[in-house]
Amino acid sequence: MAELSGDAFVKALRSETVTLFVGPMAEPLTVSKALLCHKSDTFAKLLSKPGLTHLQLPGIGVPVGKIFVCWCYQERLQGIKAQPTLPERKEWKRLLIDLWLLGDVYDIPRLQNQVMKQLTGLFVTPSLMAKADIEYLWAREPTGEELKDLLVCTLVATLESANAVKTVADYEDLAVLPKFTAKLYTALKLWTEFAVPAKNKKNKWAALLQSEDLQKALRVTETKRKAPPQAAKALPKPFAPGEIIEID
Repeated sequence: MAELSGDAFVKALRSETVTLFVGPMAEPLTVSKALLCHKSDTFAKLLSKPGLTHLQLPGIGVPVGKIFVCWCYQERLQGIKAQPTLPERKEWKRLLIDLWLLGDVYDIPRLQNQVMKQLTGLFVTPSLMAKADIEYLWAREPTGEELKDLLVCTLVATLESANAVKTVADYEDLAVLPKFTAKLYTALKLWTEFAVPAKNKKNKWAALLQSEDLQKALRVTETKRKAPPQAAKALPKPFAPGEIIEID
């Protein structure tokens, strides 16, 4: 996804808007149509019908919707506040998971990769990952594999922790989930191969999280985008030389 030049971005801000309805009460959120189509080919296709001014986003909560709209304008995620409490860290974790899933559904790999960076930072404390997170993610089929891989790797780190209070037996019922067992064995193999040469490191899990191999595996590929649908073609062009810029 190419960056917008400064003047094209200003024009996008002045272009028509669309309303996204999110949450159980269908709360409306307004966003620039040009920016939304620039971020996602999927949104561009959905908005290609002339005169379409609103979209329902099923399964997207209000907090996640608001974060996403801000991201469309800034293209960066605000991090969690300094020294958050444990409940705040758990809440932020679930918001990030839902935000990654939004990027998965609407084909926004840049958003997914920014979310993944924050999630790997949170999961340096592997106990933050709960069994319910795995069940929740698998229930949202179909989804991409990268986030599943992170959760299963985090589960292995939890089980291998010196302070572990649970064993593999506590997660046996997850074996019915598609590909879960295969992912678990892959994560165990990765842990074993990494942990032996890293035996002198204080925090093997933190080191594995930052390793090039795992970071590459968790990154969603930003493929070269095809010619944009009709809605995306409305993306404003840069200002012509000498054109007057008006900001409302």
